[in-house]
Amino acid sequence: MEALIVNDKHHMWLESLEAQACLQFMTPTKSSVAKQLRHISLDALRGYESAARLLSFTRAAEELSLTQSAISKQIRSMEEVLSCQLFVRGARQLQLTSEGEVVLQGVQQALNALESSIGRLMPGHIETVTLTAWPSFVSMWLVPRLIRFRQIAPDVNVIIDSSEGVSNLEREGYDLAVRLPVDPLASPLARRLGTEEAFLVASPEVAESIKTPEDLLAQTLIVYDPGRSRFPWMSWSEWLARLGLGHGLGKKTVQFTQYDHAIQAAVQGGGVAIGRTPSIMSALREGRLQIVFPQHRIVGLHYYVVFAEQSLANAAVQLLAEWIQQELAAEAVQF
Repeated sequence: MEALIVNDKHHMWLESLEAQACLQFMTPTKSSVAKQLRHISLDALRGYESAARLLSFTRAAEELSLTQSAISKQIRSMEEVLSCQLFVRGARQLQLTSEGEVVLQGVQQALNALESSIGRLMPGHIETVTLTAWPSFVSMWLVPRLIRFRQIAPDVNVIIDSSEGVSNLEREGYDLAVRLPVDPLASPLARRLGTEEAFLVASPEVAESIKTPEDLLAQTLIVYDPGRSRFPWMSWSEWLARLGLGHGLGKKTVQFTQYDHAIQAAVQGGGVAIGRTPSIMSALREGRLQIVFPQHRIVGLHYYVVFAEQSLANAAVQLLAEWIQQELAAEAVQF
């Protein structure tokens, strides 16, 4: 069996694996864990990571251009060395055991660290950072500013996924995420970026015609439907009650399921929308939107950048996160 050989340059990722090993005998010493790891090949680690991430020996074999039996053999060899079961093998689907979850985290950290270290030695190496964030943040805030990041980091490629889903960053292959998490302070890998605010916005022409709350009743109210059910401050019922206009919507409404479409309708003079920062900061600064009743605003959720654990030490990932933080902080001061 091919031995896993590392030099001093990669001792940090070896220690990560040692800390995660799940030997089932008396509490092992660091040297005994290292000795066991010599019996695990690099190919086995790659096979295990793929199978654990995809929860399928077949798909892992396809991904690595191997046979399913080869993947199975690699997994069995790891389980024998570690003296524990890594998968619950069902009739139709694999499941990771609790030990398997621990080992997966360590293996992903190790492989990512090794890939990053070796990649820097390759001619023409370009770092790639993968980020996920909610769609309106991506389309309305991040994309228009990316050219500025390219200017300070021309050798860093950025892959962006816009999604409302809360992904497992490690398993889905993301380096970091910008989120409005439910309990962000529970994670030491979350860094606070700011707090969103909500207020009524309209094009300058429409905003000029609204002097009193009653004037809203003559305007088309732009409804962002998912926001109405998820966040009270994005609900027109909340705003109408706040302005003393009751809870019912007027007769003139238009409804969108995408937030950026709702705001674009407001920019085009189509009515009054509920705006939220940081997404609408550019439109406000450029005068395409104005705040209606600026004395009324509602503080919403904190938003955070969340790191995948294996990407925390990556300089390119940190550079992108720090740039996002600086850009948001600068806009908050201007606003």
